[in-house]
Amino acid sequence: MRCDVTVEEVRPPMGSVASEVLVARQPIMDRDGAVVGYELLYRQAGSAMAESGADARTATVLASSATGIGLHHLVGDGLAFVNASRAFLTGEQAVLLPPDRTVLEIPTSMPVDDQVISGCRALVDDGFQLALDNFDPSSAHHPLMPLVSVLKVDVLHLTPEQTALALVRARELDLTAIALRVETAEQLESCRVAGFDCFQGYFLSRPQTVQAADLSPSQGACLHLLSKLSDGETPMADVERILQTDVGLAYRVLRSASIGSSAGMRAEVGSLHNAVMLMGQRRLASLLTLMLLADDAGPAETEQARMALVRAKMCEILSELRVPGSGAEGFTAGLLSSLDLLLRVPLDQAVRDFPLPGPMMEAILDHSGVLGHLLAQVIDYEQGGSRLGSAGWTEPEVLQESYLSALMWAHAAGRAMCEPDEAPAAAAS
Repeated sequence: MRCDVTVEEVRPPMGSVASEVLVARQPIMDRDGAVVGYELLYRQAGSAMAESGADARTATVLASSATGIGLHHLVGDGLAFVNASRAFLTGEQAVLLPPDRTVLEIPTSMPVDDQVISGCRALVDDGFQLALDNFDPSSAHHPLMPLVSVLKVDVLHLTPEQTALALVRARELDLTAIALRVETAEQLESCRVAGFDCFQGYFLSRPQTVQAADLSPSQGACLHLLSKLSDGETPMADVERILQTDVGLAYRVLRSASIGSSAGMRAEVGSLHNAVMLMGQRRLASLLTLMLLADDAGPAETEQARMALVRAKMCEILSELRVPGSGAEGFTAGLLSSLDLLLRVPLDQAVRDFPLPGPMMEAILDHSGVLGHLLAQVIDYEQGGSRLGSAGWTEPEVLQESYLSALMWAHAAGRAMCEPDEAPAAAAS
């Protein structure tokens, strides 16, 4: 069976797998001046605000927060305030951020029907907070009012009387009231006296753009895996096999899985197998859709990506030979040890957001332990094999055979998205 979409149709010309991720953030401060969270805003390289659909903008912010820049680097220990479009409120698209750290902002002008109300109720049940954005007294009977916990009031464009009425409504329902668009010291003091809980605006801080290197998956890999997940019958082993063929996609899945699917929990992710099991098929499908919606899926067929795949597979083969059953951990260690090459940042910086088991982190950074020793041998072999034959080193012929098997597998992986039934099987040990 062949893909309906060919690689040439979905990929731009070959280039680097590293891409630039841009998200702006604006702090929200409490009455003592402490930052309680940040509103995350869509940005695109080369422009302050690109003309793009609401779903695409929300998807880009969520994808960047969950798998690109990382939520911790954007909001620290605070809350993430994210503008939500209808697709995310109705559950058509999953919100891949920890519920206890996320406030979904809903424009007061958004049409609300039974599907939106039902979806918002489910989000609240899951632990998300909802905020009505640009609230004014004429929205006092908004159908989502019973579900929201935050009101954002535009003090720049409302009259003092309207602002006072909005605050009365917030107090009646015991809601957090945020003064929005505070632009002068006089406005800030007036809002304090009026009784607002929090404040946001240019006087406090203009939005600051945060950027970081990221790895973009290929659209072909996303589409291939999404089609496999849609039938509900794809074995998890096949899902892992497809993930192994695309460095950017594997990287994104590992990062997203580390966040946790509920309550903001972060779990140790020692392999792609663990990541897939932690996420589950629905959350994985949502991540794939997010990346396609965000339109940030880019080229993955570069020499650096192939080198990363060869290293990962070679580590898998050698790990399995040394300790049967440890191949998945070997693949992950080899993949993550390549991030300095792919992202062009120091390795300790590249892996710091992965809550890896201690031994794996030490293996990647210090080449310690059994796994680290094997990784050191693989890297030495890549660089010419200056230590071949050293005491405690794997036999040169085994290293050579493992490397050739990994190389053949990596080349075959490039064809897997167009020939799904011919995706590379695990290399023979």
